[in-house]
Amino acid sequence: MAQALKYTLRLLIGVLLTFVIHLGFRYMAGAELWEHRITAAYGTNFILAAAIMGFLILAPMRWQASLGFLFLAGSALKFVLFFLFFYPVYKQDGTISRPEFFTFFIPYALCLFFETQSVIRVLKERDR
Repeated sequence: MAQALKYTLRLLIGVLLTFVIHLGFRYMAGAELWEHRITAAYGTNFILAAAIMGFLILAPMRWQASLGFLFLAGSALKFVLFFLFFYPVYKQDGTISRPEFFTFFIPYALCLFFETQSVIRVLKERDR
């Protein structure tokens, strides 16, 4: 349980720091700060990453051999939610602009990095 809380705290700090930096770049570029569902993109990716990793960290021992597949299922879930909730909004004008792409991709990539590092750590600890 402590490992899941530690992971979630590290993830939260990373997401908040990246969010502030992202907003800073948008501000310096003269772009609308809250455009392209930026808070939803960061929030959704954070919640999903925390839930997926919490599940994997707390998974029963009988599921240990399947952690990699469960991790991939979590990634597939993120893609499904992207195509259901973000893609239609981004594609309304017929194209996905660079700011729209980066608004979703930056938090997605960040959370994926944290998840991957944590899965590696969990698997190494459970191999001992």
